[in-house]
Amino acid sequence: MANTVGVKINYDKIIRPDMANCIKKDKIKSRLLGLSCIVSAGLFAFIGAYVAEKFGSALLALLIVPAVTFILGAVYAVRFSTNSAIGQAYLDAVNEIKLRDVVVLAEMMGEHPDVPMIAQKLIETGNLEGYELVANVVLAKTSISFSESDATGVYNKYKNGEN
Repeated sequence: MANTVGVKINYDKIIRPDMANCIKKDKIKSRLLGLSCIVSAGLFAFIGAYVAEKFGSALLALLIVPAVTFILGAVYAVRFSTNSAIGQAYLDAVNEIKLRDVVVLAEMMGEHPDVPMIAQKLIETGNLEGYELVANVVLAKTSISFSESDATGVYNKYKNGEN
């Protein structure tokens, strides 16, 4: 779930107190922007064919400027879609974590080095209210007294395949 392909992810834009609403907005933005780009590109292709037929290909150069704007719109649609997919994955993990008292981070979010930072951001923004990060390997409810030695023990059991 963390950044594993070398793409820089701005976690501050994804992990926010109102994460569920932001995900919905990003999904709506990407769909509307993507649909408008497809419709507009089709319209310009039709107009371009008409202009080329009627006036020759010299005027087609004028259609390059709007075409570039539609391509940029499509790029932003992909960006909104990516942000909403990443945010939805984090939201799903949050909902799964809330079902347990103690969770090994690697089990929920993978072994990526950014995972403790992501978990801390989820706690700070209130998405994981009532949880604390223990020894950078375990999320535990604050109502449970869970020490660092307990956390490393649970993590080692997870790593060795013992549940």
